[in-house]
Amino acid sequence: LVANGTPQQLSQMLKGGQVLSLLVKAGEAQARAALRELPGLDSLESAADPEGTLLRLHPAEGADLREAAFTHLSQAGLVILEMKREQATLEDVFLQLTEEKEGETA
Repeated sequence: LVANGTPQQLSQMLKGGQVLSLLVKAGEAQARAALRELPGLDSLESAADPEGTLLRLHPAEGADLREAAFTHLSQAGLVILEMKREQATLEDVFLQLTEEKEGETA
């Protein structure tokens, strides 16, 4: 057993429970490169989309990535088509908890 609680409690365990989702009009490598040095970024997921690249930014605890993400992407000349904060999903929580456990056993 890695963790126990309601879905809402488990989501809150994920460093504040928030994820920033972005749709960027750019290729995946270009979008990831623009956010490489983003302060407060804990982890980044990306996937190709017909309109560009979908990004899910996981902030470090207490970090609000919206303004910095906008600035970094704008300075790279990339267009943000969509930006929204979302509650972390149970999949996000599972991935975070299992990555932490793997790090402890390595």
